[in-house]
Amino acid sequence: MSTRTGNLVPIQVFIMDIMDAAWDNPPTPTGSDVTTFSIFENQPVGSHVGTITSTLTGNWGLGGPDIDDFFITTGGEIKARKVFDYDAKNRYTVMSTRAQPRLGMS
Repeated sequence: MSTRTGNLVPIQVFIMDIMDAAWDNPPTPTGSDVTTFSIFENQPVGSHVGTITSTLTGNWGLGGPDIDDFFITTGGEIKARKVFDYDAKNRYTVMSTRAQPRLGMS
C-alpha cells in the first residue's frame, strides 16, 4: 500500500449529455451536474482521479480548459495524464460528455 502525502488537488468535473446540448437542452452545470474529485499531488501518471457513471449508452469524452491533463476510460474512469504539483496549479476543470445515438441518425 502506497503512502500518500502532500496536498489534495481538486478536480471539478461538469457532466453533460452531449446530444441534449446539441439538440434542445443546453447544459447548465450546477447542482448534481457538477462533481468534484481530488487527487494527491505527486501521484504517478495514470492514477485514478474519479469514476463517473451514466444511464446513457455511448462513448465518454472529455473537454474543457484542462483536458490535456486527464483521460477517460470506456468505463468512465478519469485518470491523470501528468503528475500534479499543487504549488504549480491547484485547481483543474474538465467537462465529461457521453454521446448517445439518436434513432434515425448515423
